Amino acid sequence: MEQYEMGVFDYICARPDRFVNAQFNIPWDGARGGSCPDFLVLNFRGKTAYIVEITTEWLQEARVNYLQWLKDTGRPIDPELESLLARLSEHLN
Repeated sequence: MEQYEMGVFDYICARPDRFVNAQFNIPWDGARGGSCPDFLVLNFRGKTAYIVEITTEWLQEARVNYLQWLKDTGRPIDPELESLLARLSEHLN
């Protein structure tokens, strides 16, 4: 685990009401894709799941593609992420 991943890992593990799984495999499903994010975090207190991908070379287009993939899975997306996706999509077009 690199330095940035360790920092995020320490932060997300700081609370006892979270379950963290490193390199969680989300199986590929045809055109809908799949993923192997750095961490899957289940926040039992907030009843929220976080998919965490850490990179030091984050490109806006890659971010839009990933958020669009999440949206296309049909699962609910946090309103803040939905807003971010809309703003970044406008910026790239």
